[in-house]
Order: sequence, then structure tokens, then C-alpha cells
Amino acid sequence: MSKSVASLNNGTLQGIIFKKCDRSNCKPSNKACSAGTCQHTCEPSAVDRCSHKWTLRYSANGRQSEKSYATLALAKDARLKLNTTKREQGRTFVDPKLADEMFLANAEQFIRTSSRLRANDKTRHDYLGKLRTTIAPVFGNRTLAQMATEQAAEDVAAFLNVTLAGKNVVYRQHARMIIVWTMDAAVKAGKVASHKLIGITLADGTHVTRRAQRAMDDDDESGTGFVFITDDQVAQLADGMTATRPTKTGKARTVVLQGVGLAAWLQRTMGLRIREALGVEKSDFKVRRDGSVILKLRSQASVDGKTRVPLKHRRAGEGREIPVPPMVWAMVEDLPDGPLCPGTATPTCLTARHSADLGPSWMLWASRGTPLTRSATSSPPSPLTTWGFRTSRFSPRC
Repeated sequence: MSKSVASLNNGTLQGIIFKKCDRSNCKPSNKACSAGTCQHTCEPSAVDRCSHKWTLRYSANGRQSEKSYATLALAKDARLKLNTTKREQGRTFVDPKLADEMFLANAEQFIRTSSRLRANDKTRHDYLGKLRTTIAPVFGNRTLAQMATEQAAEDVAAFLNVTLAGKNVVYRQHARMIIVWTMDAAVKAGKVASHKLIGITLADGTHVTRRAQRAMDDDDESGTGFVFITDDQVAQLADGMTATRPTKTGKARTVVLQGVGLAAWLQRTMGLRIREALGVEKSDFKVRRDGSVILKLRSQASVDGKTRVPLKHRRAGEGREIPVPPMVWAMVEDLPDGPLCPGTATPTCLTARHSADLGPSWMLWASRGTPLTRSATSSPPSPLTTWGFRTSRFSPRC
């Protein structure tokens, strides 16, 4: 017995529930029926009690589909779902088979053909690369139906904010766009009724911009390692030194490395970072009543050396007090007010090879000017310079 399902009010959906084994559907004009090999095996009076499955055949938006169910109740539930999931403007998601399409294939089609994606061929090629190398390993085996769920929304959010945390924000925005817009296109095509990926936000990632990386590399935490040097070697860094290195032809050549001044001793004896040492002014030193001296460190040199900025990880005005060794105060006491390490603003990089005199290799960032010394007190101090110094285990080019 066929169970008819009435047409919906909008006229876009028609369907019937029936059993294919019903002999009342047998037609002599059909070759299988005339040959006795058709599937119409049950009399109409026995159809309701036989073990064959019920079939829901429906037509939606000009396309006919069907699906089988073990019981009549399940077929009716499916029919009800078709009725209640009507979309606006007379369109309805009614074909479960379309929702079983693979997400990856739909995403590739979307990138290649969608007019919503306003991009040239090169940009679309780049998007396909992101899809295949980043998105496909995580979501490539999922269907559209699986990508339309609440669980998929949680998985996509974790993918964008955890798995891709090390990528820059533009890369993550593109990944989100590919995923969400692909599902939008699936909804528009009637393959899924809706999806739950709307509203996924991007949290702060762990990606470090080039500017921030340069700022980190400018300080002692650049990961270049530590070299423990002697006081004599610090004196050479402060006052300058000469080194002999071979040229490309094998001849010896003497290189004069200009000293970096008091910055070397401030780092050596008081543990200052590079830009902290470069930003110190004489007014930062305070003599206590008992005669001891402290450095009230509240700022450091900026990356470009043109001004002073708050200390690393501190707000303006915050800092620390550091005891000053007598030998350092003896170097500072007679200096004029102003920066302890002034010089011209044009930096140069000087390197010295490992030698018996120098010990481990050095990398010196020195100015093309002369650091302020007691003999230069007749001239006013010049603005802060960009020079400093950093030790590094490396092999400079010959």
C-alpha cells in the first residue's frame, strides 16, 4: 500500500512513502516485470507486515531523490524533517545524499569558481595551497554534514586559535574564510540546511612579527648564547683592541676595534641589558648618606638610539635599584651630566676572529664616533647612539 505525502504549500516539495516490493506497482511493460525478475514480490495486503524497507521518494527544486528506511515511522520522521527544514524563498534542504559530499572537494570547487571570492588566479592558487597543506590534514576526511555541526564549530575554533597559533593573523583569517565560506556555499546550494561556523573569532596567536623579533634580537635574550669573559677582556671591549686576521690571499691584516666605553663595565659588574647600559645617564646615579652609590634604573635606550623608553616588561617610571661597585663610580663620578655612552648615530658592525689575545669571538656593535671620556669633558655630550655590544659564539666570514 502506497502512503502518499501531500505537496507542501510552497509547491517545491512532493513525496510519497511506499514499498518497492508492492506487486501493485508491477507493470507488464517493464522488461523485468514481464520476465518475472522484478522486485515486486509481496502482495498489497502483506506489504505492511513484510520485512522489506520503506522508501521515501521526493522531488525538491526539480530534482528527484529517494532514501530507504527500516520502518514506516522512520520514513514519516524523514518526511517531517523535509517539511520543517524549509528554507526561505521556497527552497528546502531535502537531499541527505548531498550532505554526504566531502568538504575538501567542495572547498576546492569554491576556491576555483566562486564569484564571492574576489581574487585573481595567483591568489586562488595560494588559497588552494593553504587548503591542501593546512586545512586538508585536519578536515579533509569530513563530509559537509559533519562540518555543519556544533562539534565542527568547536574543532574549527581550536584549529584556528591553537593549531595555527604560530601563524600570523592574516594567514588565520584566510583559513577561516575558506572554511566558513565553503559551508556558506553549501547552504546556498541546498546541500545542508545550515551550519554552526558563524561567529568564530580569532584569539591572540603566538606569532611574532618581524618588528617584534628584531626588538627581541636586539637584547640579551636573542638566543645567541653566553660567553664568560675575564676582566681583561672586558677592558679590551671598553677601551678598544686590535686583532690580526688573515685576508683571502692569506696575508695578515690588523683590524682596530673601537671600544664601547662604560657600557661594557655596566653590563659586566651590574648585570644590565644592552639597551639598559646604553641608556644610563649620570643623573641616574644616587649617592647615599653612608657613601654607597646606587643606580636608579628607570629607562633604557630605544632601538634606534634616539630617545629613552621604559624598561623591558615595565611601565614608564618603574624600574629597579642596583648597587654600583666603587670601580664603576670612579669612572662615572667626574663625567659631565648626560648620557654615559654618547656617540654619532651611524652604526657599524665590527667583528674579530678568535685569537689568543681576544679569547672567544666577539660581535661588537660600535658607533663611528668616540665614546665620551674624561678627556672629552670640554665638549657637550651628543645624543644617545645606537651602539652596544653582544658576545656571540659564531664564526665571522674572512
